[in-house]
Amino acid sequence: ILNVASVNGVVPGQLQGIYSITKAAVINMTKVFAKETAQFGIRCNALLPGLTDTKFASALTTNDAILKPALERIPLARAADPSEMAGTVLYLVSEASSYTTGAAINVDGGDTGVDAATPLVANAPVHGDSFTWHVDADPAVHQPWAPAEGRYANGSAGRPLLVSLLV
Repeated sequence: ILNVASVNGVVPGQLQGIYSITKAAVINMTKVFAKETAQFGIRCNALLPGLTDTKFASALTTNDAILKPALERIPLARAADPSEMAGTVLYLVSEASSYTTGAAINVDGGDTGVDAATPLVANAPVHGDSFTWHVDADPAVHQPWAPAEGRYANGSAGRPLLVSLLV
């Protein structure tokens, strides 16, 4: 099961109270369903899009007085194209996410990942150790990535997804 909520369910939007409340409910429903359906082998997750250039969001994306401050808050400084949700959707509905249930994944250009009090500084030091893996969309590929050669150690080519974990 893949539910579509919104980042507003996590960080309520100004003057979007009812919308934000309903999206928070979808996120909570996703988590409850994940717990209740796991015993049957059913996974339940949610996609949380940020500002996306859709007909529904056109009231936001076509009004410069609203759009400009929104883009200043988003580290990628733009609205998403709806097609940019596809990678997360593909992950959540594929066997690549076989151990993922109850997740609510933000796809928002970094908007909710940045605290307003935290400046955006490239290469800023972070507390803790960082571990990085390269994961291919093909689960059969479990080879070390050779970045200089642009291929895996076994010679297969591909574009890996960089996954980092801060502990």
